[in-house]
Parts: sequence; C-alpha cells; structure tokens
Amino acid sequence: MAIKISHLMCSLLVLTATQTSSAETFKYHQEHILGTSFDMVIEAKTSDQALQIKSAAISEILRLETLLSIWKPESEISRLNAASSATLSPELFSVLQLCKMFQTQTSDAFSCRMGESIALWKTAAKTGIMPDENASQALATKLQHAPITFDPTRTYLTKPLELHFNIDGVAKGWIIDKAMTAATRTARAQGLTDTIGIVLDIGGDIRIHGKIDGEYARIGIANPNAADNSKPSETMRLTNQAIATSGSGKRDLVIGNRQFSHIISPLTGRPQTKTAQVTVIAPNAATADALATAFSVMGVANSLLYANEHDGIETMIITSGGARFTSDNWSALSAPTLKKTAQEAGIISPLPNDFGLHIDYAIPRIDTSDYEYPYVVMWITDTKKKLVQTINITGDEPRWVEENYVFWRRYGRKHPAMVESISRPSRAPGRYTLMWDGFDTDGNPSAQGDYILHIEASREHGGHQYIKQELALGVETFEAIIESGAELGQIEIHYGLDN
Repeated sequence: MAIKISHLMCSLLVLTATQTSSAETFKYHQEHILGTSFDMVIEAKTSDQALQIKSAAISEILRLETLLSIWKPESEISRLNAASSATLSPELFSVLQLCKMFQTQTSDAFSCRMGESIALWKTAAKTGIMPDENASQALATKLQHAPITFDPTRTYLTKPLELHFNIDGVAKGWIIDKAMTAATRTARAQGLTDTIGIVLDIGGDIRIHGKIDGEYARIGIANPNAADNSKPSETMRLTNQAIATSGSGKRDLVIGNRQFSHIISPLTGRPQTKTAQVTVIAPNAATADALATAFSVMGVANSLLYANEHDGIETMIITSGGARFTSDNWSALSAPTLKKTAQEAGIISPLPNDFGLHIDYAIPRIDTSDYEYPYVVMWITDTKKKLVQTINITGDEPRWVEENYVFWRRYGRKHPAMVESISRPSRAPGRYTLMWDGFDTDGNPSAQGDYILHIEASREHGGHQYIKQELALGVETFEAIIESGAELGQIEIHYGLDN
C-alpha cells in the first residue's frame, strides 16, 4: 500500500530470540506491506502459533488496504474522492471521523482534507515551479472550510466533488492498531495469555503489546538526516504503547535547488518549516501517527502543551535549528546510555571528540534476470584482527549473514546476539552512507592508532567481494576511495568531524 504518512524514522531494535520454559520469541520480516517494510516480533510456544498470529495481522492489513489506500484507484477512499457523496464502510467512516476529531483537537494543524494542496506541491516538485503563496493559502483555507456532513446512522458522507481526502496522516497507524487487535485475538484463541509480547513495526510506525521475555521493547529513534546505520539518538523502553516519528528525509520535496518538508501545513497550504523531527509516544498507533504530523505544524510550545495535558502522550521535538524539546514525562521512558567516557574506559588517547568514520557506498544494479539485493557487512578490527565494532549487516536472516563467510567464520557465529541486534533488511540499488562513532561493541571509546575496515558483500545467484582498508585514526582527517568491484560500486571513506 503506499499509505505514506511521513518519513518515519523510528526503528525497531530487533529483539534477540530467546527461549524460556514456556515461550519462544519469533521474528519476521517482509517487504511491500503497505508499500514499506513489515517487522513483527511474537512471543509464542511454537512456531506454528507465531505464524498464525503473524498471518492474522497481515490478513487484516491487506483487507484494510483495499479500503483505505489512496494509492490504489480501486480502493474505497479513491472511489469516495471521485464522488460527492457515498455510503461508507464502517472502517472508512471511522477513519474519517478520527480525522475530524484530530482536526478539532489540534485547531486545524492536522487535516485529512489536504489532497489538493498535497497534489499542488508534488506537481511543483516535478515542474520546478514554486506555487504562488497567496494561492496556496487560499486553497488551504477553502479546503478547511469546505462543507462536509457525516451521518453516523447510515455511515453516509457528503462533500464537494472537488475535495479529495488524504488520510495518510492517520490511516497507517489505524491499520496497525487493527492488525494488533487481530494478532492478540488469534493469540488468545490459541490459549496464549494477554501477557505475551508482540511488537508490530510497519515502516517505522510501531505498536507494542505486552513484553518480550519479560522485558520492555527497546525502540531506537534515529537522528534527523543521519547515516543509514547511525546509532539511535535515544532509545525508549515501551510496553502497551505506540511510537511514530515524522521529519525530514527522502520524501521531502525538492523544487529548484531548495528542499521543503513533505508535510503541508493545513494552516498555510505550504510545507511546514518549524521542525526537523517529531517523535510521539501514545497509547495507540493512530494517535501517535496523527500527532507526529500535527506537532510538526503546531510548533514547540503548542505541541508540548498538548502532550502535557493529555494522558499517555509524550513527545520529543527537534526544531529546524536543531534545538531539542521534550514533554514532561519523556525522560521516564528513555533508556540510559551505555557509552563510557575515556576516563571510565581507561583510554589515555581516545579519538578526538566529534570525530567519526564516514563510509559512502553504492549498490549497483546488475543486469541479470535473477538479481537479488546483496548482503553487505562492514566491520572494524584492530591490526590483530580483534573485532572492535560491526558497522553494518544487511540481510536480516542468519542464512544471509552466513553468505558473507569471512565475517561469519571469524565473528558472526561467535556473537549471534550481536548479529540479531544490528541486522537490517538488504538494500536496493542506490547510494548509502554509514558511520562509525569510534566506540567499540562494549561502549568503550577507541584509542588513537591503526585499525582495519573490512567490507564484504555477497549475493544469491551472484558473486562475492571482500575488501580491507587500513585506517590510521588520530587527530588528522583523511579520505580514501575504493574503486568498484564485483558486487559494490565506488566506496568513499572520510575520517573527521561528525557533521
């Protein structure tokens, strides 16, 4: 589905599979669910139980997609957008009622009426011509005040023919909530208790039920515009909650040489300019989803006031200027940092503050009928080949990791928990940026000296590439270029300030 609400940057920090006397933890990943990635962690007694729970969630997601996807011409919402009135399914009627509620609660900072405005700015991104400011404002005002009637007794709605709903700001979260309901209902039908843990992550919108093996789910929040493998700026400990993040990223609009937020303010009809990133924790995914979008428009003061006055709502806001603000009880949910200072670690000459190793690499498209995305591993060792840090693992199943046999034989099979916690889905062709912040696997800062960067890539039905690059890490910056190989394109390495 391409229910695309915002560039959501929350990431599920994958929980290590564990086994207790009564339950085991199962992890699933799937692409192209609602047009994005699907990850689910399920605590169950058997794999058959876990598969039934996952299947129930996906079935509900696919059912609701046929009703709520504005990206599918045959969906119910698309048919409504082409009409001036309709009797609606209970599901679509409920979502539109939810839109109306959030519009009222946020004083119009959230709106599902913005289809025409969003289309206007997408057209501008294609043509390179900026929309007129007065015309944008006039269109937004017209949409906000357009007459819409709801008849709950018949689930009947009327609207101007030209008004097109865009429900992306709440629909994915609402679908996640319904999928979680289907999952927990299936779990109960199999005799599992309500205390079992389930974590559902679709494209960064995450809903948590219970605990996994008795532990809170640890959800990382990425830095705005950070490297692909960047350590979370903060890790939250959550249970029976949902989390969503909205902010700048790949979905932003580029018009001419200027970049604009993809979030169009209902108040101005123009891209919002107040925030770089907003994260919201709420009791359910629909609320987290909608408020992450609304707070991007409302600004710091009004957003914090809303969060502090509503039970179960917490938020972290990064402004366009980089300032960080949090609601009153945000810190109570934040996990403590595990990094040590140089003094605590006994390191006399650590790497300079704010220095890091940046790796920009390309995955080329290889012209073959059975092309599969490559599995890429990058890691740092000292000159004696002792593992310092694993920077990246793409390919989040053990059998994929094992394809990179240099890494697997020397390090991966000895540290399965590390593989589980770092791995992420394989990447499509394109350019990607990774970084190493100078800390080792135990959270200790690394000392100045000589290291080796190892890069390994392999592909099903394809070849294998292994590269070593010596690194002299001290107070001086340096750059290096590794030319294209069998599986990876050109690799650019920069050591210096982390900016």
